[in-house]
Amino acid sequence: RSGSGRNNRRGAAKPAQVTAELTLGPLGSEGDARAELDGKRLHIAFGLPGERVRAGIANGRGEVDDVLEASPDRVTPPCPHFGVCGGCALQHASPEAMARFKRDRVVEALNRAGVEANVGQTLSAWGDAASGRRRAVFQADVRKGAVVLGFAGRRSHQIVDQITCLILTPEIERARDALRAISAQLGADVGAMRLAVTASETGLDVAITTERSPHMRYQDHEALADLARKADLA
Repeated sequence: RSGSGRNNRRGAAKPAQVTAELTLGPLGSEGDARAELDGKRLHIAFGLPGERVRAGIANGRGEVDDVLEASPDRVTPPCPHFGVCGGCALQHASPEAMARFKRDRVVEALNRAGVEANVGQTLSAWGDAASGRRRAVFQADVRKGAVVLGFAGRRSHQIVDQITCLILTPEIERARDALRAISAQLGADVGAMRLAVTASETGLDVAITTERSPHMRYQDHEALADLARKADLA
């Protein structure tokens, strides 16, 4: 698969993409597997150490197209948005492989600092793994009257409109309809929106940043306050 592609918005041609068969090495800090081709280092997304894959490559980065020889650590990603959403990088890795990856990051950081230490296995900072993360930063936009709400796509500013996120607390997951309603109330005139949501002991704290200042009437403030009350926002 190759070709220069069409021009992007700035008028520059997209980099040519080539397809190659690779044997993948260790994972880098962003979760991409390292590899080499013609003496050049590559970073390959959605691969695991030791795998033989076919990948599309451009500018030193690529993604796995086909797994020719799979790692025993490879699992089926549980999230329907994985690979498109930019929030997660290693859902195709087993929990054991993920733990090794995180420990290796600690070891590498200490080695770079010249520190020798006996690093044990990492411990989950979540406590109850079923509880999920209690903070999320969503992106939102109103397009032709419809709200797009989710996280930015992988290496992209485009919002992935999400129906679920498996790593968030149930409280945040249940608030999606309220967040969409609030975004719709603010409307398209404010441009892109950033919604920082934190689950606290008194409810969800929601801080909204907009691209442009909203022009709000009294009734608009009342409508937002009513939405916050119905959603039990802190």
